[in-house]
Amino acid sequence: MAALVEESAAVATSPGPFIVDINGLNFMGCCAFAVLAAESERCRARGVALRLVSCDPAVARVIQACNLSAVLPLHPTVDTALATAVA
Repeated sequence: MAALVEESAAVATSPGPFIVDINGLNFMGCCAFAVLAAESERCRARGVALRLVSCDPAVARVIQACNLSAVLPLHPTVDTALATAVA
């Protein structure tokens, strides 16, 4: 999974975001959140914001419990992720 995320993120260019929509997933292990958090940091270094999309409250709880809110901003829809101003 890490290689796929890294390859996909490499296509995103500044100032645009890299949006990862996980709404269709039934399960996502903790190591997947770690992969996304690490990629978010790499994206940030290139001026790209990784924005995670999920309307699942369990995803929000995992992000909060793992203290990843700063690196994995969560949005309920792709539209809201796209509408977020570049920081």
